[in-house]
Amino acid sequence: MPEPVEVNIERLVATSKLTGGELGELPTAGNIKAATAGQGTDIVRGEIAATPFLLRGTETELQLRQVKQAEAAVSEIKALDSSVVEASVFRVANDLDNKDAVTRERSFVFDSGDSVTDTLGNNVGTFTFSRDASKIGRTKLLKVQLAPHLAVVGPDVIRDLPPRIIGDVTVAASFFAGDTRTLQIVTLTTFDPTAPGTERLSIEPGAYVHTPSGVGLGFVVSQGMDVNGAKLTAGKGTVTKELLSLKAANGGMTITNSSELKGGLIALQGSGIPGQQITVDHSKLTARRDLSVGIKTSPTGIFIRNSSELASLIANLDLTANQAPITVDGASKLTAKRQLTIDAFASAPENPGNTPGIVTLRDAQLMADTIKVRAFSPSGDALIIDGSTLNATQFIQLYAEGASTLRFRNNVSLTTALAILAGKTVEVETGGTVNITGKGRVFTENANFNTATYGTIQAGGGLTTKLNTKPPDFKAKPKP
Repeated sequence: MPEPVEVNIERLVATSKLTGGELGELPTAGNIKAATAGQGTDIVRGEIAATPFLLRGTETELQLRQVKQAEAAVSEIKALDSSVVEASVFRVANDLDNKDAVTRERSFVFDSGDSVTDTLGNNVGTFTFSRDASKIGRTKLLKVQLAPHLAVVGPDVIRDLPPRIIGDVTVAASFFAGDTRTLQIVTLTTFDPTAPGTERLSIEPGAYVHTPSGVGLGFVVSQGMDVNGAKLTAGKGTVTKELLSLKAANGGMTITNSSELKGGLIALQGSGIPGQQITVDHSKLTARRDLSVGIKTSPTGIFIRNSSELASLIANLDLTANQAPITVDGASKLTAKRQLTIDAFASAPENPGNTPGIVTLRDAQLMADTIKVRAFSPSGDALIIDGSTLNATQFIQLYAEGASTLRFRNNVSLTTALAILAGKTVEVETGGTVNITGKGRVFTENANFNTATYGTIQAGGGLTTKLNTKPPDFKAKPKP
C-alpha cells in the first residue's frame, strides 16, 4: 500500500455528498472547521504545500510521483528568482452535468517575466487548455476555476492575493462538441475567510484570453473584476454562439487602458450592490450582433468615459441600470445598427420609488437607426445632455420620467427625422442650443426654452410643444 498522505480537508468537505448539506450540519462540524483552519496555518508556515493533483483510486502512486516532480520544479524556479514567484491554480471541471466527468487540478507558476510556466518545468508564452485524446469532442462547457495566487517573497509566504490572468490563454478546439460551446472562467471563494475581496479577478496588461471559432467565452467572478489593457475575444466574434459574457456577483467591473472586447454577442452584468458600477474607460467593445451592459433587474451604475467605443455592428446596443446612474462622457462613441437604448428607469415603472436613475450624456456621440434614452428622478434633473451629438435615421426619444427635468447644456445636435423630448420640465440652459434636423415634439408642463431667459430648440421640420400632455409610450414605436 502507498504511504499515507494529508488531504485537503476544505476541498474534501466541499465535494463530499456526506458534508454537502443533504444531511444537515454534522455533529463533528466544529472539529472539521478547526482542522481546516489548522491546515491553513500549516500552509502559511510552509509545513505543508498544496499539490496540483487529485488522489483517485488505484492511480494514487502515479499521481504522487507527478506531484514530487511538480514540487521539484517549483523549488527550482524559486531558487532562480526567490524575490518574485507567484502561483495560481486553475481547477478544471469538464462536462459539469456529466456524472462520469473527470475533474482535475493544474497548478502553474508565473515568473517575473510574465510568461506562464508549467510546474512540470515547461516554459511557454501561451497557455492552452488541452485534453487526453480519449476525451476529445465530448465537452460543451469547460469550466475553469481560478484560485487566489500565492506570492513568495524571500522566506515569507503571502497567501490569498487576488487571482490574475497574464499572457496568452486559450483552449484547444478539440475540447468541444455540440452547438453551444463555452470556456467559462470563474473565481473561487478566498482560501482565508478573514481576508475578503481576495477573489477579485485581475486580467493584466497584455493578456489575451480567447477561444476557437464558434466557442463562447465567459467570466463569472465573485468579487468583481478588472480588465486592464487586455484583450478578450470569443471565437472570431462573428456569430451569436460566440458569446462574450462578464458577470460580477458581488463587486464592480472596470475595463480600462485600451482594453478590447470582441464577440458575436457581448453581455456585461454587474452585482446590483449600491455604489458598485461597470466602468469602461478608454477601451473598445465590439459585438457582431447585440451588446448589452447591465440588466433590467440590477441597479448597477454604468460609466463610459475617455473616448471609449461601444459598437453593435448589425443589431442592438443596450445600457440598462434600473434606477442607478448612467454616464457617457469624454467624447465616447456608442453605435448600433438598429436600436441604441440607454435606460435607467425602474424595472417596475408603475412603482419606481424614490431612487433616482440619472443619465448624463456629456460630449458623447450616439448613432443608430433609433435612439431611446430614459431616466428617472422624483424631482430635479433626471436626463442631462451636454454638448453631444445624436444621429438616428428614424427617430430619437429623450424621456425624463417622474417629476423630473430633461436638461440641455451647450450645443446639442439631434440629426433625425423625428425627435421626441419629454419631461415634467424641459429646459435648455442659457446660451445652449438644441438643433433638430427633422421634426421636433416636446411634451412637458414647464417649457423652459425659446425665451429670453433660456436657450433655444430649433427643428428644421417644425417644432411642436404640447403642454400637460402625456408623450407616446417609451417602448412603442412613435408615429411620424
